[in-house]
This record gives sequence, C-alpha cells and structure tokens, in this order.
Amino acid sequence: MTGELPDSVRRRVVDVAAERLGAMPTEDVPPSLRPFQRFTPARRRQVVLPLATALETDDAFRTAVAEGVRAALPELVAALEAGEEVAAVDPDDAAAVAYLLRSPGWEDLVARAASREADARSSVAAAAAERSVAAAERTAAASLSAVTARAEAAEERLARAGEDVERERRRAREAADRARQAEARVAVLAAEVDQLRASVAAAEAAATEAQRRASTRQTELEDVLERVRRDSRESREAADVRTWLLLDTLSRAVSGLRSELSPAPPARRPADMVAGAPDGADPAGFGMLAADEVATVDLLLGLPQAHLIVDGYNVTKTGFPDLPLEDQRTRLVSGLGALAARTGAEVTCVFDGARVQSRMTSLSGGGGRRVRVVFSPPGEIADEVIKRLVRAEPTGRVVVVCTADQEVVDDTTRAGARIVSPVALLGRLARA
Repeated sequence: MTGELPDSVRRRVVDVAAERLGAMPTEDVPPSLRPFQRFTPARRRQVVLPLATALETDDAFRTAVAEGVRAALPELVAALEAGEEVAAVDPDDAAAVAYLLRSPGWEDLVARAASREADARSSVAAAAAERSVAAAERTAAASLSAVTARAEAAEERLARAGEDVERERRRAREAADRARQAEARVAVLAAEVDQLRASVAAAEAAATEAQRRASTRQTELEDVLERVRRDSRESREAADVRTWLLLDTLSRAVSGLRSELSPAPPARRPADMVAGAPDGADPAGFGMLAADEVATVDLLLGLPQAHLIVDGYNVTKTGFPDLPLEDQRTRLVSGLGALAARTGAEVTCVFDGARVQSRMTSLSGGGGRRVRVVFSPPGEIADEVIKRLVRAEPTGRVVVVCTADQEVVDDTTRAGARIVSPVALLGRLARA
C-alpha cells in the first residue's frame, strides 16, 4: 500500500518515522534502517524510500512508530480508533496517523487524500490551458489591430493622392509634366495599398490559424482532463476491490485464530483498570515532569512538531544579567539556534520591544536562520505576546513555554502548554 500513498501523506508518514527512529533502541531498529539511525533528524527525513519500505513490510517497526504517535496525539488517535470524524485536523495528517495505526477506515482516508491530490493536479492543468488560449487570442487580436491600422492609414494616403490628381488634371493645360508626375505617384501608392491589403489578408489568415490551433489545443487538454478523471475513478474502483479482498482475508484469518485459540472470557474489563485513576489524570504522563530538570526539556522537544516559546529577558536575566541587553539577546538566540538544529523543534523567542532602541534584523551564525525572534509592539509586554502565541496553536500540538513568570505559567498552562523553567533551559543550552 505504501507505493500508492499520495505524496503529501507519504511525506508526513516518513517524517514521523524519522523522528521515532532516532529515539528507538538499536536492537529494535530494522537492519535496513540502522545505518541511518545516527543521522540528524533533518537527514533522516530525507531517507524516504527505506523508511517507507520498512513501514510497509515490518509490522514491528510500524507499530513502534505508531506508539510514538499514540503518545504524542492521544486525542486524534482515540478519534480515529473510534471511527469518528476529525474535521479539525488536516486530512493528510489524519490519513498519515490512520495509516500508521491501521485504525478502522484508514484505507478510505488514504484514498480520499489521493483523490484530492489528483483533482488538484487536474485543476492546475485546466487553468494552464485556459491561460494559453487567452494569450494566443490576445496576440492574434493585437496583430490584426496593427495591420488594420496600417491599412487604414494607407487608404487615407490614397484618398489624399486622388485629390492631388484631380487638382493636377485641372491644371493639366498649364502643367502637363506635373500631372504626369502626380499620376505616377498615384500608381506607386496604389501598389503600396495592394501590398498592404495582401498583408491584411495574410494577417487575418494567420489569426484564423492561431485561433484554430488554440481551439485544437483546448480540445486536446479537455481530452487529457477527461482521461485523468476517468483514471482517477478507475483507481478508486481498484482500491475498493483491494480493500474488499484485504478485509475478506483478515476476516477469515481472525475466524481461524478465534477457533484455534478460543480464549476464556476475561475476568476484568477496561473500566476496571481505570476505576481508581484520579480525576484530571494526565494520560501522557507530562504532569509527572519536573519543570526545573534538563531532562524535561529534552523529552518535550523530542516530541514530533514541538514548539518552544521562550520569554527572552526572563531567561537572560536569570542566566547572564550582567551583559548589555543586545549581547543578552544575541547569546540567547544563538544558543536557541543550536538547540533547534539538534532537536528539529520550532523555536520562538519573545522580547519586550519597548526596551530596544535598534531591533535585530539579522543574527550571525545558525540562530538567526532557525529561531523566530519577536518583539512586543508598542504598549504591549512580551507576556501578552506569549499568551497569544500559545492560544494560536491547534489543540493537541506540543507547546512548551519557558518562563518563571507565574501569571504567564497559569494562563499558558490553562491553554494546554507545558512549562519548563529558565534554569532547566539554560542547563540544556550549556550542555549543547
């Protein structure tokens, strides 16, 4: 099935597998992927074919990757396994997670993603055809207009020459030579008019031919579009047939296993196992993490698509308050750039803009390229910018806020963010 995944879904599946590969024990990694385990996260994501092949052929590896997704996105996983609609999630993301989990209806999600991709390509081809036809029509119209203007100008000159001839004939008795010269001039102008008329006729013929070719091209593109649509329908029908065969095979296999194993009825039910769990328990175990420990930073930033938001001056005043403000900003952002390069996490650093006389537009080294630096607008402090950044993130994404401000901690925690202290972050940057 991997070979038939649309590009957008395959890219997401490979990215998740690349992140998980770096955290797996070597003995659990398939032999074909062990040479890539020590790559950086960015380089592992480029190993598309081996990762995709391992996900398709090695169920143990796919299950290990799926467990990482299950821990990172429990709400999405629960919705997919329950067969519920996930309208708030990108359809390609949902198809990728469903493919890894083999949740009910995963084949339909993947097939719909492939159909959307094919429809998008068809729309692009049709738009290009329309633009080509319009350009050809505009070119032909411009050429015809120019030739017509030249013909009209020539006819006007011919009319004026005729008037000259009439005047010269009236004066023929006084100036016969002048009359002959005028007649010769009329003959030359008449020849020019004939040439221009021939040019007009040729231009009209060329315009007609260009319009015919454009019409033919449009017809050909419409035929191509129809073939693409027909092929998409045939692909969906083939996918339905394969799905039926797979389900029938699985059904027969399950029936055979059930008849051979015949397990006894369980003594406990799932509800018995969580009856003693306290209200508001954290299913991912993040509530057990200490905000002041360096290991907490590594664990949170190692999760897929993690976003670290740093209260800039709150951290620099803790770590190196004696430096000038500009040096504080440069040192912190450079360290965050190295951390972003190692973890692959998105990093945003927020400073109070009112304190800055000349704002940084660029930073030397890797920090400026990997860290988003934000200054609060006039009349607003960095704390409010951090709260808005947290609220802007979708539910379920791992958002980590580094601050010691209790008000910011309370507000962002209620919005679903995880907190690490400036001491923990500074310890992690010192180790990088």
